[in-house]
Amino acid sequence: MGLRVYKRAINIYQHGGALLFLRKLLWSVLLRLYVFMSPVVFAKLEMFFILGYWPNIDNPKTLNEKINYRKLFAPHPLSVLVSDKYAARAYVVSKTGRRDLLNDIYFVGSEPGKIPFDDLPNKFVIKANHGSGWNIIVFDKSHMNRDKVIAKCNMWLGRKYSDTVFSEIHYDKIIPKIIVEKFIEDSFFYLPLDYKFLCFDGKVHCIEAVIRFPDNYREIHYDTNWNKMNFRWGTLRAKDFTKPHLLDEMIVVAEKIAGGFDFCRVDLYCPDNKKIIFGEITLTPGSGLSPFYPRKWDYRLGKLWKMQMNPAKRGSCYQ
Repeated sequence: MGLRVYKRAINIYQHGGALLFLRKLLWSVLLRLYVFMSPVVFAKLEMFFILGYWPNIDNPKTLNEKINYRKLFAPHPLSVLVSDKYAARAYVVSKTGRRDLLNDIYFVGSEPGKIPFDDLPNKFVIKANHGSGWNIIVFDKSHMNRDKVIAKCNMWLGRKYSDTVFSEIHYDKIIPKIIVEKFIEDSFFYLPLDYKFLCFDGKVHCIEAVIRFPDNYREIHYDTNWNKMNFRWGTLRAKDFTKPHLLDEMIVVAEKIAGGFDFCRVDLYCPDNKKIIFGEITLTPGSGLSPFYPRKWDYRLGKLWKMQMNPAKRGSCYQ
């Protein structure tokens, strides 16, 4: 008990100290009042408590403000398609002409009870296609409780992502499925490094290298020449990583996928520096609620996004 409290205190200090703790406490109170507010008012209060500044969503300047503007007033026409973790695979092939970028799939469907567990390898990954973070990583099938896995999958299938991440309602329009896919092995890391390419007008401007552990993750940011960028975005900073051998090819792939978007994030893997594997496309990273340290980077990256504003807000998903 004492060790858990100590670790929690250290984590709070590293992520912003007592002020952040107070803002998150107020945010937890805000969640209970969500049903009594308009989505726009709630979003502004949510951003204030989490990001630490009062947002100008109507005339956004920062990256987080623009992500929230997209969610509330200007959902991209392809939001549902590319956010669907299964349908996005065909989209990637159509943009790149490369099926070799796709990870192997063992099962896809809406009946978890039909997952062929006996035929699966010892390691695999289960995920829902209509949300973010709904994943089960199985490292040893012999220690897996099938009934619990099936129950969790059924829970995902009966759930809307917007019930927990408010205003990301484009996920709710995806037909829910469960996907079982190949575990991506990497001899250097517990889980393969996740390379997240921030693309503006189809060009990569920033690369997040994310290392994951059983209970947390860290990331570090680079430019396209693999020079470190001196900021944190929502989590702790990772150690420096060696430039991947296939970086230039990954940038080409990411920019092909990002073509046609004013802003998106393209996630790729490159296990053992031997092969590129597509992860996902994200149009609203962090739901526009990941604080920058220092905050000026929120403005610097936001300036790169030449967003087409909609003064009438006719594209609003709430009108």
